[in-house]
Formats: sequence, structure tokens, C-alpha cells
Amino acid sequence: MSITKRLIASVALSTAAFAANATVVTYTDNVDPSPDIKLSSSNATGTVKTYSFTHDITDDGFKFDKYKLLNAELTVYLNDNANKGNETFTFDIGTGTFKQTYNGSNVPNGAPDTDYPISLVASLGDLAADGKITVLLTAVNGDFTFTHSRLVAQADDSPAANVPEPGSLALLGLGLGAVVLRRRRSK
Repeated sequence: MSITKRLIASVALSTAAFAANATVVTYTDNVDPSPDIKLSSSNATGTVKTYSFTHDITDDGFKFDKYKLLNAELTVYLNDNANKGNETFTFDIGTGTFKQTYNGSNVPNGAPDTDYPISLVASLGDLAADGKITVLLTAVNGDFTFTHSRLVAQADDSPAANVPEPGSLALLGLGLGAVVLRRRRSK
């Protein structure tokens, strides 16, 4: 087998070894205020118009400076006991360039909990920066109750997560192989 073929085979094997070590771990964080938070657009007695809370996956072992965050989903649970049916609300997730807004309406009357799942796309960068993400819930119209929230995030926390990508390793290997070949031919 020629040196070039050996070199390509060894780069391919080492690249495959790095890919095989990927470990995807799921981190879950719950926010469950007690008592539940009553929100109202009119800021009626015993209610608030906005409520802010923070999810923190570092409590669950996520290391933002070592692991690569792959995806995350935030689910906010609301309920409504009044038979008005005209609730509208917003969730502002994250801050700055990573801010993501979800607009919702009509929390079903009498339902114990209605879930609003939101895939974190824009705000994933905010969560990846320090393992925390803040959510600002605002009552735009009507009144409803915030009961709890769950954040589920997946990260690659294998040692290989901090190793250069396979394509970069392959280019490095081919470059080193070319140097070796050139030296052998010049002798």
C-alpha cells in the first residue's frame, strides 16, 4: 500500500473515532412558582402585567464553557378560569441579538394547563453563552395564570466536542502527509 493510501486511511480512521465518541446528554430545568403567578393586562389587584423568570441548566451539570449546545425547547404552561376567551400574551426569550419572541392567544377556559412549546432557535446562543435563559411573560390582553415552565436542552458533552471538526483534522492530516511525501521524493 502506498504512503498516500496509508495516510488517507489513517485520517479516515481517526476522524471516525472522533465521531463515534459523541455523547448527547439531555438537561432539564423546571421553574414552578408557588403560588402560581396571576397575570392581567389591566394589572388588577392580586395580578401582575409582566413576570420574569430564568432557567438555569448549569444546576443540572451543563458546562457552557466546555460543552456544545445542540438544541433546546422551552414549554410554558398557562391556564385560565375566567370565561372571557380573549387572552393574548407574549414570551420574550433571551436578550439582545439572541432575543426570540413568541406571541400567543386564547388560553382555553377551564383547562387545567395549556402548554406552549417553543423551539429555541434565535435564543439558543443566549442559553449557550452561560447556561441560563431569561423569559419575560407579558399579559397583552385579558387575564390568565402562569403555572410552570420546563426547559429541555441537549448538548454534546463528550471530550470530542472540543476537538476540531473532522474536516479540519482531515485537511491537517493531508497537509502533513504532503510534506512527508515531498521530503521523501526530494531525497
